[in-house]
Amino acid sequence: MSSIIKSEENGIEFYTIAATGESGMSQSGLAILCGVARQTLQSMLKTLAEKAPSETLKPWLGKSLTLAESGIIDRKPVGKLNIYAADFCAAVIQHYAFAGNKTAQVSLTKFATIGINLWIQGITRWDSTPLDLQNVIATAQKFLGEYLDCQEDLESKVTNLEELVHQHDGEVDRIFHPDGTYFSIRGYANKLKRKLSKKEASSLGRAATKISRQLEISIDELEDPRYGAVNVYHESVLAQVFNSLPPSK
Repeated sequence: MSSIIKSEENGIEFYTIAATGESGMSQSGLAILCGVARQTLQSMLKTLAEKAPSETLKPWLGKSLTLAESGIIDRKPVGKLNIYAADFCAAVIQHYAFAGNKTAQVSLTKFATIGINLWIQGITRWDSTPLDLQNVIATAQKFLGEYLDCQEDLESKVTNLEELVHQHDGEVDRIFHPDGTYFSIRGYANKLKRKLSKKEASSLGRAATKISRQLEISIDELEDPRYGAVNVYHESVLAQVFNSLPPSK
């Protein structure tokens, strides 16, 4: 069974075979577009099996008129569809339009307008795809530009933040004590313009605590908004501790 796309508009059921693009409509839908009762259309179709009621329908005499009688719609198998092929539908609408049916004439004019547009576009080799692709590319370029602008703005803000943090490290991570200047481990590292890993900072803190106790030099505390209360050590103790480190690369 073929997968069939179904759509309904103004009570008319339209169908397209997904794999081929072949299209058609239901018998009831064809009757609406022809401006006749369904029974009238059925009677004409029976006649067409043996005799053409007009010159327009002669090419269809004794031929198969349906596009599909069954298929898969919305993932469900459906039978007894009686989907009439689009080119046959056009012939039937033309048959009734030439017979003076106003509804059929309106339908024929609408389809003819669409058809002639496609016909001319085929001759001029016009294709909407390049235009659509250009729109997609333009939209993508616009979003890319906006993204790069945001990235540039973000990088600028990060740089400013790093400068503020550096100022903070230099100003806040030290205190002036009666016995001299005290720094936190990171504050003294920033003074020396040296970067430390967490492991290095922790090791230096332990060493500074040990030396301070041996020399009976007081250890103070500083409230740091990032880490909470941190120890601060006398500058002379930190000088000894940092001198034990290998030169920075």
